[in-house]
Amino acid sequence: MDLKDFDKGFKKIMKKYPELCADGMFTKAGPRIISDSIKEEPKAPHLWGELKKSQRVLKPIIKKGEIYFFVGFNIIYAVAMHEGLESWNWSEPGSGPKYLETKLQRFAREYLKLVADYVDKMVRSMK
Repeated sequence: MDLKDFDKGFKKIMKKYPELCADGMFTKAGPRIISDSIKEEPKAPHLWGELKKSQRVLKPIIKKGEIYFFVGFNIIYAVAMHEGLESWNWSEPGSGPKYLETKLQRFAREYLKLVADYVDKMVRSMK
């Protein structure tokens, strides 16, 4: 996700609490992104071997005021499946290409709200 396109309010939160934002991405947004890519259409295909089992949410990296967040599937053919064609004979109804990217576009604000709510909860607990 490119945070440059989102609310200034979230940017302020990220700047003030980068570690908490990273934790929120890892514990809240990441698992939700994976879940949505499996459950929401177009879904990650299931019958093509081990794709769904290769899901990964990696601990975000904070570097020079930016947070790098890695979430997705890491089996060797994951990119080929993600970039596949609508015309392919997909393995299960509702599955198809861009099963990850479409969720980032459709639910981006919801994912960021999960992170913001997490940061808010953690900051309140520190007081």
